[in-house]
Amino acid sequence: MTPYEFAAKWGQANLSESAGSQEHFIDICRLVGQATPAEADPNGDFFTFEKSLKKESGRPGFADVWRKSCFAWEYKGQHADLGKAYAQLQLYREALGNPPLLVVCDFDRYEVHTNFNNTVKRIYRFSNADSAPSEAEWPSTDVIIGNPPFLGRKLIRRELGDDYVDAMFEVWADRVPREADLCCYWFEKARSRIEQGFTHRAGLLATQGIRGGRNREVLDRIAECGAIFWAQSDREWTLDGAAVHVSMVGFSLRSAL
Repeated sequence: MTPYEFAAKWGQANLSESAGSQEHFIDICRLVGQATPAEADPNGDFFTFEKSLKKESGRPGFADVWRKSCFAWEYKGQHADLGKAYAQLQLYREALGNPPLLVVCDFDRYEVHTNFNNTVKRIYRFSNADSAPSEAEWPSTDVIIGNPPFLGRKLIRRELGDDYVDAMFEVWADRVPREADLCCYWFEKARSRIEQGFTHRAGLLATQGIRGGRNREVLDRIAECGAIFWAQSDREWTLDGAAVHVSMVGFSLRSAL
């Protein structure tokens, strides 16, 4: 399961705590590449759902998910008060061996409360939206100059892996063709930063292939939104003993010329 698939699935779910909690946690295991409770511990001795216990009051209770010496996890329905969920965990954390992390969740929001000995508690809050793939932010600057990595479409999956490439395609779906070289993503990012006013000019190296095929669509988009004020289509480039031929492109807004 990819972060995008996880966020999409649970972003539209409208389940009660009992109906969705175990499937949600299993999906988290799939997302981070870890064994589920039943896979890791078939007997439920150290990692299990519905861990039975006795609360401080002596009454019986259950922890939604528990892993010995790691965490206790309490679920609530969507938009529930996570403060009440944490208070519930407090009632039986000692019966669970005082795990170092106490986690509460409502399928979308998460709070991780630290519970380490001799330390001040910290709370880490995040949501499903934070786990979904997103476009990296670049700082504001006057000029962008760089040598982006070249990687043709036939090699992208082999070098970067399916999960990364699928997420990249999803984020850039309407801006960079899937068949484009990897360096084209840097060109589009630089173009958008110029268009948004966060930088003035950009000068980037590229594979010679940027002049044709689906790669050229990125240059066409630059020309439509701004201006290519300087370019070299074929230039020898030597780096670490490797001699190749590259293209070089400088671009900006037309008003900046």
